[in-house]
Amino acid sequence: MALIFGNVPELEVVLEAANGVDYERKVAEVGHVDLVLVDRYMKERDGFETIRWIGRHHPRTKCIFFSFQTDPCINRRAMRVGARAVLNKTCDYTELIRAIHSVVKNDFYYNEEVTKAMRLSWENEALQEERDLEGIVAAMTVREKEFILHYARLPFPTMKQMEDKLGLKYNGTEDLRRRVVERTGCNSRELMIDFLMKTGLK
Repeated sequence: MALIFGNVPELEVVLEAANGVDYERKVAEVGHVDLVLVDRYMKERDGFETIRWIGRHHPRTKCIFFSFQTDPCINRRAMRVGARAVLNKTCDYTELIRAIHSVVKNDFYYNEEVTKAMRLSWENEALQEERDLEGIVAAMTVREKEFILHYARLPFPTMKQMEDKLGLKYNGTEDLRRRVVERTGCNSRELMIDFLMKTGLK
C-alpha cells in the first residue's frame, strides 16, 4: 500500500495490517489514523467487523470499504456499519484517490456502488413499513425462528453447518430456509440480519 501512494505527497501510510485484529494491535502503537482502507475478506475480524470496531474505539477515523464482490446488499451493510465509501477492488487508481480526497474533505464519497445501496435501502424501508413485523414474528414457527436466529448471526454458518445445528438433512434445512424467506420476505442473509435488528427477535 505504501508503494501505491508513494507518488501522492499529501498522503502518508502510517500502518499496514493483515486483518482487523492486527490493525487493533498496531493502531495502539501509532495512535490516531485519519483514514483506513478496509478489505472485506480477512481471516480474523472481517471488513464489516473491523469497521464496526473502529467506529466504537476510534470514531474520528474514516473508513473506505473494499471488496471484489460488491452488490447493493453488501454495500448497504458496509455503509450501515460505518463505511464512508464503498469501492470495488477493480476500480482504477484515479477513482481511489478521488474517493480518499472526498472522504477526507466531505466525509463521504458517492459513486455507483453507494447509489445502488442507498436505493435498495429506501426500497427495503418502504417494504418494511408496509409489513406488520410483529404479526410476521407472531406467525413464525419455533423452527423458523430457530433457523433465522442461527443463520443471521455471527459467526455466519454455512448451510452444511445449519444442518448440524438444526439436526436436519440438507433437504429439510433448505425447505426451512424457503419457508423463512416466504414468511419474512427476506431472501438473503443481509435482509435477515436487518429483520432481526428491526424486530428484536431473540
